[in-house]
Order: sequence, then C-alpha cells, then structure tokens
Amino acid sequence: MTLSRLGTWLAPQTTPDMVVPVAAATASPDLQELAASLASVRQSVDQLAVQLAFGQRQMGDNIAKLQADEQEILQKLSAAPMRPNAPPPRKPAAVTPEPSPSVQAR
Repeated sequence: MTLSRLGTWLAPQTTPDMVVPVAAATASPDLQELAASLASVRQSVDQLAVQLAFGQRQMGDNIAKLQADEQEILQKLSAAPMRPNAPPPRKPAAVTPEPSPSVQAR
C-alpha cells in the first residue's frame, strides 16, 4: 500500500459531529466508551501515519545525499592523477645472532 493510499485510507471520511448519531444520548455507556476508545485508536493511527511519512521523507533525503556524495567521491577519484606504483618497502636484513661462548666451548 503506497503512502498516498495509506493517507487516504486513514483520513477521516466524516466530520466528528457526523459520527455521533442522533440516538447517541440514549446509547448505553458501554457503547459510548467503545466509541471513545475507537476515536482514540483512530487518532493514534493518524499520528503514526504522520510519523511514518516524515520518517520516509527523511530517509529518502538521506539516501539522496549519500548518492550525491558517492558520485562526488567517484568523480574526484577519476580526476586524480595516477601515481606510479612505489616499490614495496624493504625488509630489514635478518641478523643472525652470534653463538654464546658457552655453546662454542662444547
């Protein structure tokens, strides 16, 4: 379901004064409590939909910025002059330890 469809689905179809029927004054307290709970749930869902839309927009903006930054880096890398390969660093010569006097005496 796309965000626009979600928003349409979540959008109130009637005004609050139209929701309450004329016979609401005679409705049972349980029914009135249920209607109030349902209105509260609806309001929570609407708030979540707004937060979701904001988060998706923010994520889209972040992705677009990352893609632009990536392109900029790639352009800089392709424009940088190529350096000749440097010779590998020399390894220090291995030093052979001289035998100790006790080993020579044997």
